[in-house]
Amino acid sequence: MQKLKPIAVSDLLNKYALDHNSIIFRCKQLKKLNEFLGELLPEPLVKNCGIASFYDGNLTLYTRSPAWCYKLRIHARHISKFMNKKGISIKKVLIIVVSDNTNYATKSLPKARLKNSHKRIIINAMASMKSSELKSVLQEFIDGFDKLTDNTKKTPAD
Repeated sequence: MQKLKPIAVSDLLNKYALDHNSIIFRCKQLKKLNEFLGELLPEPLVKNCGIASFYDGNLTLYTRSPAWCYKLRIHARHISKFMNKKGISIKKVLIIVVSDNTNYATKSLPKARLKNSHKRIIINAMASMKSSELKSVLQEFIDGFDKLTDNTKKTPAD
């Protein structure tokens, strides 16, 4: 089994030629899809599932257990039709099970890092922004990289 290495978020953004506007657009799109999902599904199901991804007409939903996956699968056709009525073209609905065990997730996934040079770029860009809401979101984004979890050791970002 290959050992996963930490990946700087800024490196991922550069690799896929993404900028903060495209990230904000994707976040808004996924939020809108989650709201649509909340309109359609019953309350207990909404609390235990959500939109994991939407790309190229493929809608990937996540659930917290195999039992919720089964219940969500029953609604898959209705979800597809409902989203199509809302103007979102769905070719395929995929469902994945994501464990609630956060220790599992932190051991399996690489830690995200933000290089200090990229932090400075974001801070400089924030200085010229008029939108206080966007500034606060970007500050939270930066602060999120500085917080350490119980099982994380601090390493230099550069």
